[in-house]
Amino acid sequence: MLTAPLKWLVQAIALLPDLLRPGIFFAAILLIIWFVAVQRGVPNLWYAICRGLARAVDLVVGVSLLPDYLVTTARQKRGEPPSEALLAIGGVAERVLDGAARFYERHQREPISWKPLPWIPCVVIIAVFAIPWVVMDRLPASSEAKVHLAKVFDRWRDVEAWADVPPSRRATPGITWPPRPQTVRVRQHGRIVGVRLHCAARKRCVGRVILRTDSGQRLHSRLVGIRPHGSKTVHMHVSRAQSGQPTSVRIARAEPR
Repeated sequence: MLTAPLKWLVQAIALLPDLLRPGIFFAAILLIIWFVAVQRGVPNLWYAICRGLARAVDLVVGVSLLPDYLVTTARQKRGEPPSEALLAIGGVAERVLDGAARFYERHQREPISWKPLPWIPCVVIIAVFAIPWVVMDRLPASSEAKVHLAKVFDRWRDVEAWADVPPSRRATPGITWPPRPQTVRVRQHGRIVGVRLHCAARKRCVGRVILRTDSGQRLHSRLVGIRPHGSKTVHMHVSRAQSGQPTSVRIARAEPR
């Protein structure tokens, strides 16, 4: 419930060009903090909402009394008194209008003294995110810098996925990563480690199988490709000294396409 406004903000920003989205998001967060902490806009917003509700009540009552007014005017032209039901409704409407007027008066405030907007920090924040995005977009796919920048901006795609932005509207990835296979099981027999992999995607899975010790020492690394919905067992050999050490397997991303 508390995260709904943030999700709405991300969904609205998803309509903007890709390079502006992260910067605009953080600039909007800065403006919200400024509005709450510096401008003290929450009390002013509350009073404005209360006055708006009072005006809405006044409008609804006025519109609902229009048929009664027309009926009463027609009866007066014929020399007939207003009906008791219309008089009762008119009394209730007057009390409602008086209550709305008092509610409106209680929420009157002095004119708001607006402080300068932090537009320079907002521009800086937008530029800080937009410039690396442009650099990432122009670098060749084989560039190491492009790979690192693409990994950073993948976090923004994760934010859009969290906010339930439709996949067709999410930011375009800086690099199209092939899907990674999943580890089904790992078995070790002496100096041979067998890793059973499965590709659950609709297109070919590519991943780098990394075998390392529990202390983090890398023993082997192998690039593996698996057809869609296929499986494969990868065997890796370790030395006699390493055969007794506990090992773990991680599937890393392959090189970008």
